Amino acid sequence: PTRRSSDLLDRDISNLQADQKAATGVRDKEHADFLTEEKDHQESVEQMGKATATVESEAHDTAQTALLQQVVKMPAMDSHSKKMIQSYLAQDQDELDAENLAMAGPPQADAAEFKSQGILDMFGKLSNKFEKKLADCREEESNNKHAYDMLMFDLKNSEDRANADRRSEEHTSELQS
Repeated sequence: PTRRSSDLLDRDISNLQADQKAATGVRDKEHADFLTEEKDHQESVEQMGKATATVESEAHDTAQTALLQQVVKMPAMDSHSKKMIQSYLAQDQDELDAENLAMAGPPQADAAEFKSQGILDMFGKLSNKFEKKLADCREEESNNKHAYDMLMFDLKNSEDRANADRRSEEHTSELQS
């Protein structure tokens, strides 16, 4: 046992502790990012639920339009879905009603219901999309946490072994004195 090997062990222990600290810093940032992303996705899922309930309970065009304008502003809303909703909002409502009547052939009272069904279908697709994003986000967090736990376990075991080697060297050194 030499002073040189003791110095190397001390350096290894110091590096292992620094690696643990750095990994914890990265993990803390990943977790904070996850919490933000999860909150956005959760709010999107909840907003879609509220939007669906509103459309199902009210057949008022103004309420639906206001609701769709709110949904477009959601942080987790992707550009394709925003364009789809904006395109829907931009359609001339009289033209849309006439189109729906021609397609379905029902009396005027059913036109609003038909239009509502289109919005509900869109909300259903968006809701499924947000629920999948939320599930994916949670799965990624679980995988990241598992990887961090495994890394920390490995680093801690390496540090424990290095400390044991260091103690063994000190003991051997004492016996030789």
